[in-house]
Amino acid sequence: MEMFLGFHLSKLKKHWIFPLLAGCMLIFVLLFAVNIRAVNMMEQEKIRETETIIDTARQGIDHYLFTIQSSASELLLNNQNMVLQSAEDISAFSTPEAYRYSELMKNIKIANSMIEDIYLYYPVWDYIVGTEGCYNSRNYFLLNSGLSSKGYAEWKSHILESDNINFFFSPLGKNEEKLYFRQQIPASRERDPQSILIIGVNDTEFMRLLDMALPNDDGTSIFVLTEEEQLYLSRMKESAPSNSELQDLLTRNPNESEKVDEDGYVGWEMPSAHHAFYYVVLSNKEVLVAHIKSIQHLLIMGIILCTGIGLAISLFLGLKQHKSIEKTINSLNDKVLWSIKESALGDVLNQRQSDPEALRNLFQTAGILFDYIYYSFILADVSFQRDKHQSKENLQEVGQSLEREYSFVDVVPTLIGDTAVFLLNYESTDSDLLCRIEELIRQQWEKEDIRMRQSEVFMSESQMVSIYEQTLLFFHKELGFPGETIPQEKEEVLIFDRWKKALMLREYAEAKAMVPEVLASYVLSADDAYVRTSRQYAVINTVIQSAQGEDTRYHGNHMPEWMNALKGCDSVKELSACLKEILSEFEDLGSQYTMRQKERLSYKIKKIIEENYNQHFLGLCYISEQVGVSTSYVSKVFKEEYEIGVVEYMNELRIEAAKKLMEKEGITIKEVAEQVGFTSDIHFIRIFKKYENITPGVYKRQNKV
Repeated sequence: MEMFLGFHLSKLKKHWIFPLLAGCMLIFVLLFAVNIRAVNMMEQEKIRETETIIDTARQGIDHYLFTIQSSASELLLNNQNMVLQSAEDISAFSTPEAYRYSELMKNIKIANSMIEDIYLYYPVWDYIVGTEGCYNSRNYFLLNSGLSSKGYAEWKSHILESDNINFFFSPLGKNEEKLYFRQQIPASRERDPQSILIIGVNDTEFMRLLDMALPNDDGTSIFVLTEEEQLYLSRMKESAPSNSELQDLLTRNPNESEKVDEDGYVGWEMPSAHHAFYYVVLSNKEVLVAHIKSIQHLLIMGIILCTGIGLAISLFLGLKQHKSIEKTINSLNDKVLWSIKESALGDVLNQRQSDPEALRNLFQTAGILFDYIYYSFILADVSFQRDKHQSKENLQEVGQSLEREYSFVDVVPTLIGDTAVFLLNYESTDSDLLCRIEELIRQQWEKEDIRMRQSEVFMSESQMVSIYEQTLLFFHKELGFPGETIPQEKEEVLIFDRWKKALMLREYAEAKAMVPEVLASYVLSADDAYVRTSRQYAVINTVIQSAQGEDTRYHGNHMPEWMNALKGCDSVKELSACLKEILSEFEDLGSQYTMRQKERLSYKIKKIIEENYNQHFLGLCYISEQVGVSTSYVSKVFKEEYEIGVVEYMNELRIEAAKKLMEKEGITIKEVAEQVGFTSDIHFIRIFKKYENITPGVYKRQNKV
């Protein structure tokens, strides 16, 4: 018995224990080295983070200030058409035109939270037209300062009678500055008086934007200084430098950003695009690295503990649970990938991100590729489900089930409040798709009467936030949420937008059916005759743009005929009939496109894919530019000819190429992803698993030469 036991123990040592111990020691040494390197990188990354913070703050605030300049241009344009420019006496400021202009200012102020006040000053009459109404300058100041005349002389001297143009600062009190925008508006005629437009910037909103940019730590502070290096606004932590220390740290070049790294502080200075002020972000080095030291100690203890536990678990799992471990790893990978997608979409919708480049970078990092034709939101009310963790698991189950059943669909789910949001990213339409997702939602939440709403279909990530907000408004209205009503004017614009979108997608049958509704709800509903005329021209111009596209696409010569038909419309009724007839002709032109042309086009698309599938730039937009037709038509023609979607075919070629590359020694998953044309390794892993049912790492181990 002892001999038998000794034999098996010696065999176990030979085959398991000694190699395992050696492996664990090697892992321990490597992890320890990685830990030291990681801590150093964390310190450097924390230092570089301050540059990102200040650039984010600069871009965000400069964007809002650019909108103030745009508002000034709008007011300038409106002012040129007003009788106030040719006022003969002070009575002109009591006319309806003056109060209408005041109302326009008030609306612009409401629309831009960075604006505190807008007023137009007429020096000849010492009169002001502003958001508070039309008064002489003293009365206007009294209304804005709670009926206190203190400071009126300084206000008039520094702001109304100033020579400053564009953004400038005016003293507000002891060591306090106030930011204004000032624009001279020339008179329309030589004898008319000149007026001055002044916009006050809301310091509270400015401060809120600084708060949003500031990280949640105790060591980083942000400052905004004037060109004269006077402090305008700041968000300081306890570890921030004093004003005198701040002045000693700054060695600013006004034309470019400068790094600050001395006296225990690190940070960046960066000028605003408006050149009236600049930003400074400073971090206390001692505070920044304090928690990193604690993390280092915890990591060392964790490495020792995990190595010991891992040694014991490895003996058990290595003998009994090999397949279980692989399955668990795949499951964890799936959860991580889905969590990244969910977090990315939630951040975009919650923060109302709308910049296309920022959206594309964020989604590519999360493995979400906007290279399809159609996008749509599905919103579901899950307020009855109190367990948020369970709701998130249900979201992932719905998304995974849908992607397994439909190879051409990507699903990005997220939970915002009590609303489950699904972003469907698909290449072609399928009548069963929406029915199936509704069925899956009801199954996961085990509830038949879940309220849901689908958004309009859209074709660009830049439309995402606006489509989501529009759908959410209607959804809340259906649910009867208090305060969630849609103004009549907004509903009219939404109807017109839907009609324009149908024309853009070349869905002419739907657009033709909507013509009476557009003319009745959008054009004829306006009370003002000028507004009705303007909207009627907008409708006609939209059709003309589509007509030009159709005429060019099919090399016809129909534009003169269509233009004459539109010119001959003397009433809205005639216009309605004319628009329907033109849209019917659009449909006929599309149906005359021959099968032979489609075959040549689909073959050309196939060759472009096969020659460029390993390039990052390949996508529907690129193919559309090469063949000279819309992205939706590219997808439709290719699918009809080859019974497979463009993106699906492209992914198949990339996956086959990736499988051959992974048979080589020494190549990483990231390198494989780059060489076959994927923009990120996360997206490559997700697509590979979708087609092969295993991750690239597992495939590489199983097929190693």
